[in-house]
Amino acid sequence: MLKKIIFLLTLFCFSFSLAVLPVAAERSSTTASWLNASTTPANLPVKPKVDFDAACILAALDKRDTAIIAAHNAFSAAIAKVLETRKNDLKTAWGNADRKARIKAIRAAWKNYQKERLKIKNKLHADTKAAWKEFNTEKKKCKISTFDDLTGQGADLD
Repeated sequence: MLKKIIFLLTLFCFSFSLAVLPVAAERSSTTASWLNASTTPANLPVKPKVDFDAACILAALDKRDTAIIAAHNAFSAAIAKVLETRKNDLKTAWGNADRKARIKAIRAAWKNYQKERLKIKNKLHADTKAAWKEFNTEKKKCKISTFDDLTGQGADLD
């Protein structure tokens, strides 16, 4: 029985390949016919090269990255200050002998920390976004092609 099944499957595959091969051969010969001399890459229209102002883009890059570095430095200093405040507030709260007052002070310290941290994070985001916006404005003056512009703005926006 197994031999019969194998024989039938082999026969089916062989007959199927005989039916498909002529169609595939015909198809490959017709697909090559559409490719002619008028559509080769050498004859396609080429976008003219635009010379860009290298000094302009370098100045814009320097200005952008200097602003982003300053924003991150301000962020780090502000976060350190808020963390120091949180530490002191929590120390004061845990030193309170009254349980209800202690819990209230601990919650207030954490709430204040979260509120201030969010403000600082939003300021970093806004400063970084402003630096990129200014860069994009200045970049247009430098005659940079959209195809050449591979800036990764999303990398700086947290």
